[in-house]
Amino acid sequence: MCYSAKAVANAFIKVAKEEKLPLSNLVLQKLVFLAHGWYLGITKKPLTYDAAEAWRYGPVFPNLYKALVKYGADNVEDYIPAKDEIDKSEIYNFIKAVFNKYGQYTPGQLIEITHMKKSPWSQVWGAGEGKNLQISNNIIMEYYAQKIKTAEENAQ
Repeated sequence: MCYSAKAVANAFIKVAKEEKLPLSNLVLQKLVFLAHGWYLGITKKPLTYDAAEAWRYGPVFPNLYKALVKYGADNVEDYIPAKDEIDKSEIYNFIKAVFNKYGQYTPGQLIEITHMKKSPWSQVWGAGEGKNLQISNNIIMEYYAQKIKTAEENAQ
C-alpha cells in the first residue's frame, strides 16, 4: 500500500515522540524522502504516492512542505492532518528503522546525504534546470537499489 507523505511524516513524528527526540521541519522532510527511497530500492514499490521535487536544500514533498512551513526551522510538535495513517505494522517498523539510522543526523548532515554525487536530487538539480522539478520514482529506485547492491557485494 502507498501512503501520503503526510502519513509517513506522522509515523516519523510518532517514533520521535516515543524516542523523546526532537524533529525539525527540514529533518522530517529528509527522513520522509530517505524512507521513500530505501523502500523503493528494497521493494520496487513507492512508500508514498506524493512526488518529491528537487529544491535548493534537497528533495521536498510540496504538500508536506506546505503543512510544515509554519514551523520554520523549529521542531515539529503536532501531527499533520492527513487522510490516511500508518498503524503499527511492517511499514511502521520500517519507518522506525529509518529513524534509528538517520534520526540523529543534523539538518546539515541530511542535506549532505541527499546532495551526494549521483543522488536522485543531484541528478535532477544538476541537470541545470533548477528548483521544483519532480524527482521520478525510477531515478530514486535505481539509486537506492544500486546502494543495496553495492552494500551486498561489499559484504561478500
